[in-house]
Amino acid sequence: MKKIKAFGVALDASDSPRSLMIKHAYMEKLAKNKVKLPDYLDPYDAFKALIRLDEIEFVGKVPVETWLTPKPRPEDALLVSPIDFRIFLDSNGAFEYFEKTELFVREKILPDMPLLITPDHSPTGGVLKALSDHHGSDQISTIVFDAHFDAIPSTIRLKLAQYAKENQVETLLPDQKEFIDVSKAEIPASYNCGTFLLHVLQNRIVHPSNLFLVGVSDYPVEQMRNISDERVQNFVNEYLKHERDGVTFLPKSDDQEAMISDFDGLLAKIKTPYVYISFDVDVSAFEAVLATRFLDVFGLKLHVLIEMAKSINKCLASKKFELIGLDFNEIDVHFLQAKLKSGKEDQTVKLIQDFLDVLLK
Repeated sequence: MKKIKAFGVALDASDSPRSLMIKHAYMEKLAKNKVKLPDYLDPYDAFKALIRLDEIEFVGKVPVETWLTPKPRPEDALLVSPIDFRIFLDSNGAFEYFEKTELFVREKILPDMPLLITPDHSPTGGVLKALSDHHGSDQISTIVFDAHFDAIPSTIRLKLAQYAKENQVETLLPDQKEFIDVSKAEIPASYNCGTFLLHVLQNRIVHPSNLFLVGVSDYPVEQMRNISDERVQNFVNEYLKHERDGVTFLPKSDDQEAMISDFDGLLAKIKTPYVYISFDVDVSAFEAVLATRFLDVFGLKLHVLIEMAKSINKCLASKKFELIGLDFNEIDVHFLQAKLKSGKEDQTVKLIQDFLDVLLK
């Protein structure tokens, strides 16, 4: 196996009220010297300190302006606002970090294997672009563990959230209206954490037949498909269009044990010599993971994900395909290893450690 080179992109441009509140609370504590140690500034720093794996070489971070990171400096306070983050996102600011990430992988990692650790899913697109150009876009399959399908235009998802709020129904994502400002008329089309796969597919960085989504909770169920409201149907049609184009989905099921064997069937469909794994930790939200930016659904249990890692490992051992890169994303460094009053503890670090131990064994 190639050398694994881990790197970070500390981009955290979420404009959700929850995210902004947490950042301002952190800046206030920092200004008063009340931040408890260890104070990991981003997931890469935490990963470097807490994950134990001899195969990994840590090679640094793509520079990110401090106001766009999970833990801004006190002097950034004026910029950490809904308006400034919205301007950044709507002006395609995240795509600049796509390009910076792509350049970093080209110059500092290839031909070795990139391992990206980030609070945001959008830098994954830059890694995929570099790998696609290096190996050939038709030679790579991408397995994405994620509670959401990040190829839905932002305004379509906004309209769905508006429908959910107006009708007081748990349409797909019961709390998505908490993460989307439903007062807006539309959201400008831009490259961001919720649309990066749309860019990847449209530009054939990854071919639809070589994209596999695992654990999605926003897959249109029958109840949704029967709702006649145009806003719901637009979401359903956009989603299923990608499925018709060849994208494979393994939605989150109430019968998670059955998903393990279904995942083996998904792996059997892979025909390319190379595989990339993108792991959004919200795929295990409220189960193993509390430290994720989007806690809007209940995800997969830890042991289910570890069994899936074992299945991938068997494919690697049998040389069905070669692993050429992976990432762990949407990690909220503020809540790593947090303990709730109920006694529940965040196990994000354990999940990543166990997944890597099994995958790379």
